[in-house]
Amino acid sequence: MKFFPRVAVVTAAILMVGLAAAQSITGVWHGHFVIDKSTLPKPANPAQAEAMKQRLKEMDAQLTKSDIKLTLNANKTFTIVGVNIPGTSGTQTSEGIYTKTGSKLTLIPKKDNGKPAVGNDAKPQVIDIVAGGKKLSLLVPNASQVKISVIFTR
Repeated sequence: MKFFPRVAVVTAAILMVGLAAAQSITGVWHGHFVIDKSTLPKPANPAQAEAMKQRLKEMDAQLTKSDIKLTLNANKTFTIVGVNIPGTSGTQTSEGIYTKTGSKLTLIPKKDNGKPAVGNDAKPQVIDIVAGGKKLSLLVPNASQVKISVIFTR
């Protein structure tokens, strides 16, 4: 009879370890840009619609070339490396610390391209943890009304 309680305890322990591992955000995440086309302004005429379609095609081509890698370490530090990011040249690197509260991950940059982060580069970035922890979603801050996100997966 003592066998069944032990099996129950071992099974519960295995499940707890499995759940803890499944919810861990540490590791390497790969990001890609996603444009929410529903937020694009409505074209006033067919010529504008065609121009917008062409511009969107060009943007998609640029964004597809981008490579973003986010590394979240167990010691609550992060490194994010971006290559071919529109509006930048070369490789962009940000390093800092992160916090996790519920389904929110906040990156707090300390270094930007090897130098102390200042101004906009030092602003914390909030990332949503979505899809049961299988994806991270960062809304890209920009001046336009078009919603662009970076979606990270492992």
